[in-house]
Amino acid sequence: MSLLEAPEAFLYQRLVNRTSVSQYVSSRVFPLIAPQNTPLPLIVYQRTAVERPQSLAGNVGNPVVTLQLTTYGTSYTSVKNIARAVRIAIDGWTGTTSGVTIQRTTLASEADGVDMPADDQMLPYYSVQQSFEFRINETLSTPTTVPGAPTITTAEDGEFVMWTPPADDGGAALTNYRLYIDGVWDGASYSGDPPQTQSVDPAVGGTVVRVSAINAIGEGPLSAAVTVTQ
Repeated sequence: MSLLEAPEAFLYQRLVNRTSVSQYVSSRVFPLIAPQNTPLPLIVYQRTAVERPQSLAGNVGNPVVTLQLTTYGTSYTSVKNIARAVRIAIDGWTGTTSGVTIQRTTLASEADGVDMPADDQMLPYYSVQQSFEFRINETLSTPTTVPGAPTITTAEDGEFVMWTPPADDGGAALTNYRLYIDGVWDGASYSGDPPQTQSVDPAVGGTVVRVSAINAIGEGPLSAAVTVTQ
């Protein structure tokens, strides 16, 4: 299971990856409602409030998201122990997850409960309900990756091999390029706009050239192969 939104994504990962919590519930942490016949103990969570400070000009400040967690178990002692582990794992946490910065996490309230089934054959189950407030920064940063492939524009015998930059730089400035001749990097790094290499002398039957672009993240895929003919 994975969630894309924060703080829900952080909450799930934090609970299932913390041994102090997972020793009780394993990965039985669910949004809104647990699947039928899921064994206890388990945790469910949901958003109960989102506060977005506003002025006449629109949103101001950072939103506060309130998540309510309810721990269910077969004994009062067990749910109290799990709730304590959850509080230690979540309360006061700050950091960045799923591209969203969590600036502050605060335990706002905590309450105990018990449900008495009408069927005498069923045992009561106990619960602890906790509400956490997450102040988050929703300004998402664009993830960077390697650039796309350049396009070779000129590859003729006795001429320069030339190319155009990739349409996608991966979110980071291009630093240089590499030329591959018959599948082998020529060992040089080329820069410039448009970049170019010295002329390539084709072997009998033609020489295949390809080019890759590099940014701070790494080297991108090779361009389409172009044959330099005699």
